[in-house]
Amino acid sequence: VRQLTNELGKQQAEVLPGCPAEVIGFTEAPEVGLVVRETGLDYSSTEDEVSALVAESGFTNIGAAGGVQGFDVSQLDFLLGEKQKLKLLIKADVKGTLEAILQVLDKESIELLSAGVGQVNDQDVAFAHTAGALIIAFGVKVPKNMKAQAKAQGVKIKEYDIIYHLIEDLQRQMLKLMEPTIGEVTTGEADILQIFEMRGEKIAGVRVRIGEIKHNDRLHLKRGEAIVADPVIKSIKHGKDDILVIKTKNEAGVVFKNKKLDFQVGDVLLAYKDEDEVERVE
Repeated sequence: VRQLTNELGKQQAEVLPGCPAEVIGFTEAPEVGLVVRETGLDYSSTEDEVSALVAESGFTNIGAAGGVQGFDVSQLDFLLGEKQKLKLLIKADVKGTLEAILQVLDKESIELLSAGVGQVNDQDVAFAHTAGALIIAFGVKVPKNMKAQAKAQGVKIKEYDIIYHLIEDLQRQMLKLMEPTIGEVTTGEADILQIFEMRGEKIAGVRVRIGEIKHNDRLHLKRGEAIVADPVIKSIKHGKDDILVIKTKNEAGVVFKNKKLDFQVGDVLLAYKDEDEVERVE
C-alpha cells in the first residue's frame, strides 16, 4: 500500500471497519468484489525494482524512485550551451504504468532526472525547482497543498491518465524548445558579427538590432530557425571596459560562462523575460 485516502480526499495512516477508502499501490487493477487482506509484507523493494526498470530503459543520471539520490545537481552545469532537452521528473501509479511510459519516451530529446511510483511529494517539487524540470504525474492525484507548493516555486506539474495524451503533450513541449517558447517576451536581439579571442577567452562580437542585451539577461542562442543553446553571459566588453548593457545599434564583445559553447557568425542572441514578469513590471 502506497497511500490510503478517505472519502474527503485526505490521506490516512489506517482504515477502520466500516470506513470507505481509496487504496493506491496495486500492481494491477483488482476486480470488483475481491477481498484485500493485510499481510505485513514490506514492499520497499519497489524502489529497487523501479531503479532497475529505469536502468533497463537506457536513461542515465536519474535519482531513486521519488527522490534525488544518485543525481548530483552540479551535473546540470554541463547543459549550458548544449542541445536543449526536456527535463522530466515522472511519478506513476504503478510500476507497469511507469514501464509503459519509459518505453515511449525519446531518449534523444528527454533528460529523465527522476522516476518513481507514488504521489508527488515536497521532495519532488524541491528537486524539480532546483533542476528546472517538469513534473509528470500519471495516474496519481496531486494533493492541493503540493499544487500550491509547486506554483509558489514556479514548478509545473502535468497530470495525465492516458499515455497517448502524455506523448502528444511532450511532443508539443519539445517543439517549444526549437523556437522561442510560448509565454516569453523578447527584450533584445543581437547579431553575432565576428568571433575573436583575447587572453584565452573566446569572444562574440555582437551588434544589438532591437531592444537591449543586459549582463544578467536570460538568453537563447538562435541559429536559423532553431534555438541551439541557452547561454549565460560572463562579461560584456566595450573596448577595455566592462559594461552591463548593450543598447540598440551598439556593438560590444560578449564572453560566455561556458567556454565550450558552440556559437557562430550569423547566430542571434535573444534576450527574454516571461510574460508574467513583464506584467508585474507594468
